[in-house]
Amino acid sequence: MFGTGRSSYIEYDKDENFETLEPQLLRSNNRNLVNSILGKSFDTDGDLLKYMADNKTECALKFFETQLSWSVPNYIANAVYE
Repeated sequence: MFGTGRSSYIEYDKDENFETLEPQLLRSNNRNLVNSILGKSFDTDGDLLKYMADNKTECALKFFETQLSWSVPNYIANAVYE
C-alpha cells in the first residue's frame, strides 16, 4: 500500500523445475492423493500434470471442494502466513 510504510514482496519457489502451480501441487502432495482429489487414476506424474495443465479450472475447483486434506505449496503458504 502506498504511503503506509509497509513494503511489498513477491514470494516464489526458486526451484525452476516446478514452474507452474500444477507441479507445485504434485510435489507438495503425491500422485495418489492428487488422483483422489481429481477423481482420476493416472499412472505417471507426466500424464497427471498434462491433465492438470489442460484442465486448470476444473482441477482448481476440485482442490477447493475436496474434503481430503492436502498441502499448499510452500511458496504460497509463506506468502499467506507472513
